Amino acid sequence: MNVSWLWRAQPYRSLVHGVVFVLTLLPLQALAEVQDMGAVPGCSPFPSRKDGLVTGTLMEMVPSCRPPDFTFYGSDGRVHTLDDFRGQPVLLNLWATWCTPCVREMPSLLQLERTRSQGGIRVIALNQDINGERAAAPFLEKNGWSDLGLWLDPKNYAAKALQVPGLPVSFLFNHQGLMVARLAGEADWSSAAMAETLQRLVGVFAVGEDTAAAGDDLPMPSPEGG
Repeated sequence: MNVSWLWRAQPYRSLVHGVVFVLTLLPLQALAEVQDMGAVPGCSPFPSRKDGLVTGTLMEMVPSCRPPDFTFYGSDGRVHTLDDFRGQPVLLNLWATWCTPCVREMPSLLQLERTRSQGGIRVIALNQDINGERAAAPFLEKNGWSDLGLWLDPKNYAAKALQVPGLPVSFLFNHQGLMVARLAGEADWSSAAMAETLQRLVGVFAVGEDTAAAGDDLPMPSPEGG
């Protein structure tokens, strides 16, 4: 049966060409997506103090960068990575019970974590004490901060991978898991100015002091061992 007339008919030729074109584009598109992901730069370490390290200010990363890989533990003993939290904005805060500025900012971190129920930011307060749960769990409970959750990194994998200049230190990640900002030193995470900055960077609600519910008093820190 001679079907050459099908090919000579313009509609059929257009259809075949269209299918071939689409099939050609599919692998090219997939390759482009891989190349785009690979094009995201890795995060550079903090500058040294002599090179202009700024403390106490949330510094935006331009462009956003891909954080290094590291693992940490949850209260259930499971191993986690930052990829486990992709799809939601995350504030990673490295702290220790012996770190006075870390302790001072914990109440505002707790207030920020409470915005998560309203579609806000997930706070991972990652403890760096070498004694891990034995040090962190009673400390959080004593101060009324257990709602922050128990996140443990007793071998300091995160601090080493991120090359932090000291404690406390915080890193802000967007829904795609890319680092969009970081802060060396302590901060008031519940201030109105910080709420506006966080909303601009990751596009979610973050409550400030002037919008907090009246009477929503947060527990204040007590010294370790006190």
